[in-house]
Amino acid sequence: MIAAVLSFFWASAVMAEACPDGDASLVQVRNVINDLGKNNQAPAAADCGFAWAENMNFDDVALTDKVLINFFLEAADLNRRAYRKRAAAKLDQSAANYLDNEIALRRQFVEQVLKADPEIQNYQPLRRATTIHLSAMTKAYVDRKKYSEMADYLSRTPTSIIDSEAVRAWLQAVSSCDKFDGDSNINLCAVENKRVCQKKISAFLSSVDEMTTRTFPPTTGREIAGLRRLTADGGCLND
Repeated sequence: MIAAVLSFFWASAVMAEACPDGDASLVQVRNVINDLGKNNQAPAAADCGFAWAENMNFDDVALTDKVLINFFLEAADLNRRAYRKRAAAKLDQSAANYLDNEIALRRQFVEQVLKADPEIQNYQPLRRATTIHLSAMTKAYVDRKKYSEMADYLSRTPTSIIDSEAVRAWLQAVSSCDKFDGDSNINLCAVENKRVCQKKISAFLSSVDEMTTRTFPPTTGREIAGLRRLTADGGCLND
């Protein structure tokens, strides 16, 4: 445990020394955080990347700039790696903070893209990155056990950027919507659950209905069909 704590403070010192100041270019920042990551300093790299992203002025850089696109992917991934490293060291609060930072980075990028003009949103490298961020964000929400927050966010998100992995996580959330704890072994038809679950499940199915060209793994498909039966005529959630 002492070694883990020392590692925590060492990472903070490394970040403070190595992270470029505000006059650096994004290319320089990318080089630094990637070098730190390669040298087993994921927490220091994650801290540096997050600090830069947090203060990013998107008016000064084009969303279609591949340096920017790659920076956000790398910075978010480094926060995921830092989470795993801290979790392995049993530094639970620090690990949770890195997950929260990963979520914040990915949301920041996705929301900037969704505010952009359609022609910018449709730029293929940007579109791919947006889908990757959203999918990875749902995994981070699951690891953080923030199922309700994830479901609410996805219900407000265009279905065009929601992939099958994000659908699976969303399904896991709404299937446990009495407590939103990811446990699907509940009775959705119980009186105390119906009022809570009906609205959440209907919002989920409405989004799935928009995914007309999407195919889902067999298990996901069966579970979606099960929810449809509950909300169809004669179903317990069709009041």
